[in-house]
Amino acid sequence: VGFDGGDLLVLPEEELALESVILAVGPDPWALLEAFVDEVAERHGITTLDQPPVTWCSWYPYRLGVTEDRALATADAAQRLLPLGLRTLLLDLGWQQDYLPSSVQENDQFPHGLAWLSQRLEERGLRLGCWLAPYTVSEFDPVYHHHPEWLLSDGEGRPKSLGTWFWTTHGNTYALDLTHPGAQDYLKHRVESLAARGVRYLKNDFMGAASSPQARGRHNPRMVAGGGIEASRIGSQIITGAMYEADPDALVLTGNPHEPAALGYFNLLYTCMDTGNTGFVGWRHLRDVYTTTAIHTVKNRRWGIIQPSCLVVGLPGTLEEAQLRATATFLSGGQVDIGDDLTTLPEERWQVLTATLPPLGASARPVDLFEPVEVVSVDYEGLSSGRKSDTETTRPKVGPRVWHLPVEHEGERWHLVALFEYDPPERDRRGAQDLITWFRVPMQRLGLDPNGRYWAYEFWGGQFLGHLPRLRLPAAYTHPGDTAALLLPGDPGLLEVAFFGPAVKLLVLREAREHPWPVGTTFHQSGGAELSGVTWDEQSRTLSGRLMRPAGQHGAITLAGALPGDPAVTVEGHPVPWRRTANGG
Repeated sequence: VGFDGGDLLVLPEEELALESVILAVGPDPWALLEAFVDEVAERHGITTLDQPPVTWCSWYPYRLGVTEDRALATADAAQRLLPLGLRTLLLDLGWQQDYLPSSVQENDQFPHGLAWLSQRLEERGLRLGCWLAPYTVSEFDPVYHHHPEWLLSDGEGRPKSLGTWFWTTHGNTYALDLTHPGAQDYLKHRVESLAARGVRYLKNDFMGAASSPQARGRHNPRMVAGGGIEASRIGSQIITGAMYEADPDALVLTGNPHEPAALGYFNLLYTCMDTGNTGFVGWRHLRDVYTTTAIHTVKNRRWGIIQPSCLVVGLPGTLEEAQLRATATFLSGGQVDIGDDLTTLPEERWQVLTATLPPLGASARPVDLFEPVEVVSVDYEGLSSGRKSDTETTRPKVGPRVWHLPVEHEGERWHLVALFEYDPPERDRRGAQDLITWFRVPMQRLGLDPNGRYWAYEFWGGQFLGHLPRLRLPAAYTHPGDTAALLLPGDPGLLEVAFFGPAVKLLVLREAREHPWPVGTTFHQSGGAELSGVTWDEQSRTLSGRLMRPAGQHGAITLAGALPGDPAVTVEGHPVPWRRTANGG
């Protein structure tokens, strides 16, 4: 356990209060992690939002090209998302004078100003949000020239440069000394200025600057424990205090990598590296991003609402990438921060986006974070031979690749299981054929009874997979055609699934019944939380219920169970067509 002491000389018999440390021992690492998070939440008296917010962010579609007109066009296109929870439109970096990180003055791309824009958005049912790097000061900012004493120094009284700003206008950057009363007043007035102009969501970025180990000098040199976390807490209190005073329901996102400085102040917690635009960043980046997200799901609704960066589902990336991003975002249970150009988004990508809304608010658990499950690569010839011993396998893949979320809705309970394959297919030893990824997950690891009988449905393909478990007969001939069913005949107590990546499969598993019942829909990743009042009347042999989705959406509900003869299907009393699907659905 260590901390940056800021080169502070501790005097004889002097006492300094350091950050608290918890040591825990036990057989279940995830249970220890949960206990730690709960202990921290109790110590800080943390309360969280009841429901994760849905927001839109300008960064990935526009970056510095965001304008007033584009914001309004987005607000118009976003009207179809209002019934699904969208409430806020965020202007990321690009709205500020000269694009300076801590500027709160509008540039020429917003000629009417933020106050005018917030009113126009309110007319459209939306609130205004803004990006700010509250602790970062550019060399082109007047503060650098007029108040160098407000900046962290090199320990010898000179402002310490923390590097060059990546975006125009570039230049050296410095950090506010949050222990200086002048810097505190400067920060407070800037946040109050934004709130006065109608900003109700503040995205705070680059907050680690205030705790940079490069800067050794502070106005109060004794406020250094943990790398200046004490000083950063002052900043957290100033920012959130100004926002909540203007509106107790304001959303305030922390981008501080030193989380103890934010606890109990911010209601939104940035969780991982930026997700990036689809296609460009690569699958390894997505594996890193969503592995981080999986680790931090334990904090959701305990320390605040987590935000797994922006959800970007549009082109130029593949549809499989969009589905993987959407699945991870949905199962995180946190904020959904949409990052697409809604004015050009293809309809197939709208389907991915709307299937993620509204957020369920519950977080999945990464099953294989601490204890691996068997995820291997299998070759075509080995499967074709009919001798499993000939199947070529590579070294096991590291997790977490299996996420599990139990869902409870109106007295019913089912399971969501996401299987993530981030890697392109490996080649066999001869380099001639692609290897398929094979998941072998013990049912007990998913909270399932190995002796139970379950229905399985894959959400993104809309495919009813039949019954689980599907036992492999002792003399059965296993061959490549088996993988077309996705759910494979397997060994007792195992869920076995094989597919080619990069891709994700989102399974809905529920106990099988002796009568018709929904097993899944194409509307929402929850697997049925959008259905209400579902009832089976044995006497009249009637299944009934309501689909709670906005008018104009279209899709399908898949039923399983005994369906004698040809059922009559009606919606609001009007006959509608039906069809038989895979595995008797």
